[in-house]
Amino acid sequence: MVCYHNIYNYICVIRGWEADGTHLLIHGIDDLRVKEQPFYCVIAGDQSERFVAQENLKVVYVPFRIQHLEDSLAREFTHFDGFSYVPNEEKLKEYPDEEYYIEALKKSVLHLYT
Repeated sequence: MVCYHNIYNYICVIRGWEADGTHLLIHGIDDLRVKEQPFYCVIAGDQSERFVAQENLKVVYVPFRIQHLEDSLAREFTHFDGFSYVPNEEKLKEYPDEEYYIEALKKSVLHLYT
């Protein structure tokens, strides 16, 4: 999924997530409004990998391909379908509900624009 970082103003693609990122709080990330929230593993527009708290991400509702990241994304995603990067079989085994969440988000976005 293509997202935007609210504070540091960069575009990114979510590669994975952890429901409980409390281990990151131990490493000095303690200025968050919500202490217990999902953390997302993203690849940023500069090709760096980062962990980002949910409160700092905003979904890009009119997503676009980020072509310069696609070589890095090719290990885990098959293609960009016009809305999101489509997880490969291995990634779907790791996150079996991902397709459901993407479809739900697509429907909510379509509802906003129709």
